[in-house]
Amino acid sequence: MKVGEQAVYLARLKGISKSDAVRQLKAWFEKFEISVWWDKKVEELSKGMAQKVQFITCFPSSVGA
Repeated sequence: MKVGEQAVYLARLKGISKSDAVRQLKAWFEKFEISVWWDKKVEELSKGMAQKVQFITCFPSSVGA
């Protein structure tokens, strides 16, 4: 599974629509300057990068609020 797909999946579990999840999560990825990781496989993440992604997935509904 790719990083972006997993992040969107987790946001969908929180009841956020797919389009909103993609928009909000991509904004967070840009803020953290990790947009290049969106299409990489989860297995390719370093421990630190995985922690950044996990942190970002906690807040998808607060982007732009």
